[in-house]
Amino acid sequence: MNPRQRRFVEEYARLKNGKQAALAAGYPATCAAPMASKFLRKPEIQEALIAAGVALAFAQYGPKPASRVAPFLTPRQERFVEHYLVLAKGAEAARRAGYSARSAHSIADRLLNTPRVAAAISSAQAERAARLRVDASRVLEECARLSYADARNVLVSGPQGLALKPPEEMRPEDSAAIAEVSLRSGKRGTRLKVKLFDKLGALTLLAKHLGLLAPKPQQDWRESETIAGRDAREELRERLLKLARGGE
Repeated sequence: MNPRQRRFVEEYARLKNGKQAALAAGYPATCAAPMASKFLRKPEIQEALIAAGVALAFAQYGPKPASRVAPFLTPRQERFVEHYLVLAKGAEAARRAGYSARSAHSIADRLLNTPRVAAAISSAQAERAARLRVDASRVLEECARLSYADARNVLVSGPQGLALKPPEEMRPEDSAAIAEVSLRSGKRGTRLKVKLFDKLGALTLLAKHLGLLAPKPQQDWRESETIAGRDAREELRERLLKLARGGE
C-alpha cells in the first residue's frame, strides 16, 4: 500500500465511512466515493482493516443493491454467505450465489477457507445465536425437557376419555415436548393422537454430553484372562497335557 492508502485505512478504522475516510486521506470530493469503493475491495486493504480491528460489514440488499457498497466481500461472496447461513451446504450455496455449478464443491471449499468469508459467516452466526439466545445451556435445557417429558402431563381424563389439557394449564416444559396433535374420526368416534418428540434421541444426546456413553477402555487379556491367579493359557496347556496322558 502507498502512504495515502495507509492513511485511508487509518481514517476508515476511525470514521467507519468510506467516503469520509477517502476525503480525510486527501482524495478530492469528486472521486472520494469511487476510490473508497475501490479500496474496500482490495484484499491488502481489507486485511489491513481487519488487522486494525474493523468489524465486517454487509450490504443490506434493497431495491437498488448496486448503489450500496459492501466492504470486505464481493457481491457474489455476500450472496454465498447469505445462502450458506440458510442452507449450511457449501456447494448449493455457491451455485445459488452464481458460481459455476460444475466446480461448486471446490469453490465452496475455497470460500469457506477464505478468512474474510469465514469471518463473515462466523460473525453472522454469532449475531444470530445471540439474538435467538442459542447457547449450550439453552440446548441442554431443551434436551432435558424432551428427555423427561411425560404424556400424562399434557392429557386429562374426561367423560369421553382422554383429552388434551388446555394450553393455559400446561407447563412450558410439557407443551414444548409435544410434536403433534391430531384428531381422527372412525367408527368408534373421534380419536385423539398426541405424539411427543423423540425422547430416546434426547436422552442419548444428554448421555453423550455427560460422558455416559463413552466406550470403556479395553483391558489387556494378560490382566483379565487368568485362572486362580495364573495365566489362563498356561493353565489350559497343563490341563490338556494331563488329559493327553489320561491324568484326568
